[in-house]
Formats: sequence, C-alpha cells, structure tokens
Amino acid sequence: MSVYKSILPANEYENWIKNWEKMEHRTGPFNFFMHEGKVQTGVIFHFNSLRYLFSTTGVVTIKVRFGLSEPGGGRVPQFHLVLFGVDSQNTIITPYFTSSSFTHHHHYSKDVTGEGNLPRELMRLWKKSWHKNVEDGIVNKHMFFLHRTNGGFLKGYNYALKEIMDAVGSFTGTSDIHIKFGLHKYYALQEKPESELAFVHTFGLILYAGTHTDEATGSALAPNTSVRLNDTTSSPSSTDGDVIDESGYYDFSAPCPFTC
Repeated sequence: MSVYKSILPANEYENWIKNWEKMEHRTGPFNFFMHEGKVQTGVIFHFNSLRYLFSTTGVVTIKVRFGLSEPGGGRVPQFHLVLFGVDSQNTIITPYFTSSSFTHHHHYSKDVTGEGNLPRELMRLWKKSWHKNVEDGIVNKHMFFLHRTNGGFLKGYNYALKEIMDAVGSFTGTSDIHIKFGLHKYYALQEKPESELAFVHTFGLILYAGTHTDEATGSALAPNTSVRLNDTTSSPSSTDGDVIDESGYYDFSAPCPFTC
C-alpha cells in the first residue's frame, strides 16, 4: 500500500470528524460496526506508513480521533481511526494518517513476552464484551460517553509516543500497529448515596505491535500486501487462523474529552 493512500487530506478529515460527532444525537444502534455479517474488531496501521509519523521531529503525543467515512452507493458509513502527532505545545505537526485495513475476528496469538500496561485477561474481557454487543446489535451512543461529571461524547484518545515506540521496539524488524476495540464494563458513580450500583459500558482501544510468524518455525514472515482502505474484507495480516507474534498490550487511558 502506498503511504499516500494512508494520508487523509485535511478537508476529508474534517468531514469524517463531523460525521462522527453527529452520532452523539443518533437514536438506535450503530450498525456500521458490522461488515457483511462480520464484527469490526479493530484496525491495522502498517509500518511503512507510520514510520513517517514516528520520524517527525518534535512529536511527543499521538492523537487518535474517531471518524466516519461516506463510502457512497447506499452502503453504511465506515468507522475509522485517524492518527496524527502534536508537539509539546499541542500543535499539530504531521499529516493525518488513517488505517490501512480493518480486522473482523479474533486472531490466534502466541504467548506475549512483552509486559505492556494491560493484563492479558483484562484485554480479553474487553474484546469479548465488544464482540458480543456488536453481534447482538446493541452498540449505541451511550457506549461512547464518558460516565462521570462533565463527561461527554468520545472523540478519541491520546497516547504518548514513547509507549507506542516501546510496543514497536519489541521486534528487531518491522511490525504493524494493531488497535483493537473493547468495551470497559464498570460501576457508574452513584449520584445519590441511596442509589443502587449500576453497570455502564464505555468504548476503549487496545494497542499492540504484531508481526506475522510461521507457525512451524516461529520465524517472522515478510510483510503482506494490505487491502484497499475502503475494502471491508480482512487484510492478509488478519486472516482467520493467522499466527501473530505480539508485543505486550497497551491501554488508551487518556480520553478526549478531558485530554483534547
């Protein structure tokens, strides 16, 4: 995939962001997380495009923003993640990078040797909850709200460049960045002392670096050619039964609002 195909023009970025912000007022389930009967479980950013983001001098934070594209032809919108870098003054100093391909299933991972900042079992619970809620057709705007005082509709997350580099640095060669979707299930803060405890769900992101490995030898494989951006079929890096050597898992804990 050409790196130019992964760079989103500024005017298109603005359209995608506006499309997503409109979802705050939408009633009913978000049906765009189902692609031809398959659950969208995440996105992949390939090294050949992100290396330019990582190499930009002065980047200290990677901002991840949610967007909805308009594929046309009567098809449902598609949910994307858009990454860009800011400096210590919160000034944008990179183009907007969008995902190379989507993933639609749970892959079979090898044992993770990296530590990351997220326990493996917690990651599995969040991914499983996301998959079930999408399959059941009950994902809606309420799962994209921050359930706390002065919360709001999620626009994305921010992430320190250092931690992304730690994930990528687990490998001696090149690796792709996988960002998986998850649902955090937790107790809402009681507004009144006599109120009963109630669960809420909030959409979250899980990051790890991954590279293809030969199941028999355990050695890394050459990078595969990714699919087109608007193709809803899985890329070769996310085919069923694929074995992926992974870094540790990293949680996105700086949501926007609050860290925009």
